[in-house]
Amino acid sequence: MTSTSLLVSGGAIGMALCLFASPASAQVSQGGQPLGLLRPITEPAPIVVAPTPDVAAYMIEDEERGHRPLRYGALVDVGVDIGDGVWTTMRDGTRVWRIQIASPGAKSLALEFDRFELPNGAKLFVYDEEIATVLGAYTAENRHADGGFGFEPFPGDRLTLELDVPAGAGEPDLRTTTVIHDYRDIFGLQNGTGG
Repeated sequence: MTSTSLLVSGGAIGMALCLFASPASAQVSQGGQPLGLLRPITEPAPIVVAPTPDVAAYMIEDEERGHRPLRYGALVDVGVDIGDGVWTTMRDGTRVWRIQIASPGAKSLALEFDRFELPNGAKLFVYDEEIATVLGAYTAENRHADGGFGFEPFPGDRLTLELDVPAGAGEPDLRTTTVIHDYRDIFGLQNGTGG
């Protein structure tokens, strides 16, 4: 399968992503289920809403450049850290941290973390309200050499992050810097129906 290069841009910031990632370059998840889904938690997770980018301006720029390189998303500055979510302690002492992140109108979302420090046994999951899509578990093994992390595009304009931390484990340190607001529909681009 060939690689198609895409650009995600936010003003002067840009980065190239691969539309069709090879298995070797994809984020490896450890599987499993989020505890917040297995043992439903009644306390709602706080919601952080990212500013909506000027999609019309991006579309005009894309047309003027002849869609080369093909850009699918805009980088939106969103700083969320562990203090912004809500913690719930389960009966066995496991702690569950949750937060929702939304970017209205996005076809998909992805997050970039500049800090991704997880204690042994901690697992990060990403899912939607309907539980139609669940990504993860991501663990300390997924941490990049620079201390950050990023996961693949997640369908829709809202997602829930859940971090499950075993009883007695150390403190995690997570911080997002950027939401990638997909205005082109990366999943449609992959199957030839997006624009």
